[in-house]
Amino acid sequence: MRAYSLFLFLASQSRFASLALLMAICGTTWSGAQESNFKQFPKYEIFGGYLAAGQAGDYTNLNFLGASPGIPSTFSSTHGAEASLLYNFNRVLGLKGDFSVQPHSEGFQVGVCTSLPCSPVMLNITINPKLFNFLAGPEFKLRNHSRFTPYVHGLVGLAHGNASFAGNASFAVSGAVASFSLKTSETGFAAAMGGGADIRLSNRFSFRTGMDFNPAWVGRDDSGARTAIKNVRLWGGILFH
Repeated sequence: MRAYSLFLFLASQSRFASLALLMAICGTTWSGAQESNFKQFPKYEIFGGYLAAGQAGDYTNLNFLGASPGIPSTFSSTHGAEASLLYNFNRVLGLKGDFSVQPHSEGFQVGVCTSLPCSPVMLNITINPKLFNFLAGPEFKLRNHSRFTPYVHGLVGLAHGNASFAGNASFAVSGAVASFSLKTSETGFAAAMGGGADIRLSNRFSFRTGMDFNPAWVGRDDSGARTAIKNVRLWGGILFH
């Protein structure tokens, strides 16, 4: 009887030990998988989205055919699009290439005297400026176990602005229509400093948002000297990884 009881005790202890060993193995495997997933990072990330911008300071002047002081306007705008490519060296540091475009259009009328005594002819004027940013630099990410990943970047490169200036006028007496078109462009140094956060939606997609300060030396002051467009950019869109 004692031998039989001892056998049952050993058998039960064996089952308990086997169960404990199985749980330990599973727990170690799950923990290892979690740690492995945490340590993994995508080599490449691609972003595309909407860009909203606000310009700090006064408008600059667009100079057409060397005219001074020029037309009060700006190459920048309050909306646009942004795209970027990020190559990650490790979980924290990556190299980012960033492109953005900000187009806009302005229209107004001016009265021009063609003869004396003055009988103004109304000119319909349109200006279509565009600002392009071509930037690159490091991006630092604070990857963690959550879906929320903060990042900061410091980018430098070139900004290019171009604008077309067009007008037309109808002469009531002769019925003639006069049209003209002028163009101007500038290229200068640009930078962007800021950051934001990625909110993971799935293994392949995240929602990215952020804000930065983006000075671009493609403007002119009243005297015609080079000055900076001081943009504050806010973006949102999809990050593919």
